[in-house]
Amino acid sequence: MLFWSLLAAFTLCTMAAAAQDSTAQDSTAQAAADSLVWMDDDLWDAMKNDPLRRNANEATQAKGRFPAQRIPQFFSPFPAPNFLAQQDAFQFISYDRADGVYLGLGGDLPAKQFRKERTQGYFGFGYGFGSHYWQVYGGVAKDWGRHEAPTRLRLEGHVITDTRDAWKMPASENSLHSLLAGIDTRDYFNRNGFSASLQQFLSPRLGLQAEYRWDNYRSLQREAGWSLIGPEQPFAENPPVRNGVMATLAFRLLADYTTWRTWGDPQIGVESEFEVGVGESDFQLLVVDARVKGTLVENYLFAAGRVRIGSASGNAPPQRTFTIGGIGTVPGYPQNHYAGNRMILLQTDLLVGVLPWLRLIVENNIAAVSTAPAESGLLSDFPGEVAAFKFSPGIYLGSPTGSFRIGASWRTDVFEAPEFVVRLSQPM
Repeated sequence: MLFWSLLAAFTLCTMAAAAQDSTAQDSTAQAAADSLVWMDDDLWDAMKNDPLRRNANEATQAKGRFPAQRIPQFFSPFPAPNFLAQQDAFQFISYDRADGVYLGLGGDLPAKQFRKERTQGYFGFGYGFGSHYWQVYGGVAKDWGRHEAPTRLRLEGHVITDTRDAWKMPASENSLHSLLAGIDTRDYFNRNGFSASLQQFLSPRLGLQAEYRWDNYRSLQREAGWSLIGPEQPFAENPPVRNGVMATLAFRLLADYTTWRTWGDPQIGVESEFEVGVGESDFQLLVVDARVKGTLVENYLFAAGRVRIGSASGNAPPQRTFTIGGIGTVPGYPQNHYAGNRMILLQTDLLVGVLPWLRLIVENNIAAVSTAPAESGLLSDFPGEVAAFKFSPGIYLGSPTGSFRIGASWRTDVFEAPEFVVRLSQPM
């Protein structure tokens, strides 16, 4: 019985990965809020066709092309990379250690109704059967000015279970890991409040944003205790946060030169955020996430890399510090076991074209966290000793883009058996 259950689970994972490699994802709440410019049909077609000229060779999987994202026509073909997102896509069903089973419904408001006004909204709600409370979120965004580089005003409200770890793994994949193996890559908290932001696009791929956030935070307990594989209680306790109201100002730079580009084109994505507490929230936060992808030898050798640096100073609450360990950062180490107010993460992938539909993937992950004095500057007191860094190499077989991969990673500080890893999204 267990064998057939595992076989069915593996088949579902493979199908999900294949779908991700060949089709696309729907627009989401965050895409509605933060995606790059939406526009009329003529401009959409021009921008869609110019960056990626679809000839027979470039469209083949052997080229290792990233799948195009299916986006409503009033959106630009260049959605922001959103590496620092706090909110996930609309989730119809999910499973994690904070909400247990969550059922929800949501989506973007009808495109035709808002198209002429260059306005878009989104709304969603759901119920967490473990956390026992209703969650709701929604917002509206308005553009004015040039279509190619507009100014955008956005208002948003929410009563949700949230996380600062969404960058480690997509929500749907995290649910599968939680359900099948009891691995949850995220730490959670309840966040109730609103935000208002003003964003100026310098081009369809580049924008600056200023945002005011007001939220009431509450710690959440572990509410899930079952997985298909693993011990009787597979999940660790959910760590507490600093409860109460926190108001902040955040300034962001978003640049997406990856979407709608092939492995043969230079691909660079950068997102950075500087956040400062307002009033009693006396802290500063800086996060920079940069990714690059490209072809080394056409049809045979591809490379991807990622650097993520985080720093928090002052009286930063736990929900503004950083964790590493496990899938999403350094596989093989305990999940989210190492915490601090300074973080450095470096990840690299080398993809070798074994067959047109198969890649041999050599992965390297290096990360470190440390705790600096509260009075230290944001750019000082990063971990510098070699012993502070965790190193996790891995080797996988995967799909042409690396979105699906199966293999093993292992920690190097102690002698242990490699950890079996299956990924349904490209880490970079």
